[in-house]
Amino acid sequence: MGFFDRFVSPDLKAFIELEARTAASLPPDWRYHGMEIERLGSIPASHWVHAACAETPDAFVAALAQDNTAALHELMRLASGHAPPTTGWALPPMTFKGAPRASQRDRSPAPDHEAQMVARAAAEACLPAGSVLSVVDTEAVGPGRMRLFNVSAHLPDGTGLAAVATTGPGAYETLAARLKGEIASTPTWTICQAAAGPGPGVRR
Repeated sequence: MGFFDRFVSPDLKAFIELEARTAASLPPDWRYHGMEIERLGSIPASHWVHAACAETPDAFVAALAQDNTAALHELMRLASGHAPPTTGWALPPMTFKGAPRASQRDRSPAPDHEAQMVARAAAEACLPAGSVLSVVDTEAVGPGRMRLFNVSAHLPDGTGLAAVATTGPGAYETLAARLKGEIASTPTWTICQAAAGPGPGVRR
C-alpha cells in the first residue's frame, strides 16, 4: 500500500478518481475548474450544495447537487447535451432542524425589489398556514461567479422546501411552481452564464 492509499479515505479516493475522469471526459475546449461547496440559507433552514464548475469557450457552467458525486455526473451529462441548463431548481424536500424563525422581509432592496416582492407574495399564497418563508439568500459559484438566489419554506410539519434560481424573483417563482405541482423536485441542476455580459444567460 502506497503513501496515498494509507492516508486517504476510500470515499475521498473515489471522489478524486471520479473528478479526474470527469475532467478528462469533457470536450477538448472545456476547462474544468473544480468542486465548490456552498451553504445556502440561514439556520435552521439552511442546506449545502455542491457545484462542479467548468468553462466553455463562451460561457461558465456549473452542475449542482446535494453531494459531490451527483454534481460530477451531472456535469458530464451537461457536457454531452443531456442536462440542459434551466433558470430554477426545486430541491428534494428536506427536514429542517430547530424551530422555524418568523418570516422576514428583505432589508436591502435589490434592483429588482418590486418584482421580487410580487413573486414572494405569490409564493406565500401557496404555502400552508403556519409556514415560514425565508428572505432571498445569495451566493456565487464558479470562475464567472455565477450568482445563486435561494429561498426556503419551513412547513408546519417540519418539512423544508428550498428553491434556487438565477434571479431573486425566480427563486420565489420556482418555489411557487413546486408548491402548485407545476414542476417536480430534482436532485441536480445545471446553470450557464455567458462569459461576456453582466447577467446570467441560459441555454435552452
